[in-house]
Amino acid sequence: MLNSRNHYNYHCKCRIVVTSKDGGETISWTDIRFDTTLIDPVVSGHILAYQGILFFSNPATTTTRTNMTLRWSYDDGTTWSGAYQVWNKASGYSCMTAFPKHLQTLDNQKYIYLLYEKGDLSATETVSLVKISLDGTL
Repeated sequence: MLNSRNHYNYHCKCRIVVTSKDGGETISWTDIRFDTTLIDPVVSGHILAYQGILFFSNPATTTTRTNMTLRWSYDDGTTWSGAYQVWNKASGYSCMTAFPKHLQTLDNQKYIYLLYEKGDLSATETVSLVKISLDGTL
């Protein structure tokens, strides 16, 4: 999946998405779609596929870089099953990760990690790392 910001807000203030049918070898540009669930103020977001779940993070507003939100999908991004507000104030770029299989233990396989820009007034005030349980708790 290619998930990109919609720089000129063409069609909507949301993400542009296209999915490859061959693992990224080719992309059919006729399959480009606008995901209106993934509202976006024109900022970098991040996707992570982990344990059969697709996660997406971004500041989920249409006007300002605020409201860092984590969404999840059980059908590879066709629909989004839920959303969790991580930070309601200024937020910017984000990145997610999880322990690779060869380093997983029974404890750490239950978590993903979200690194994101945040602040009270500006997203560039600090960077925060949040450990998020797959059961929905921080």
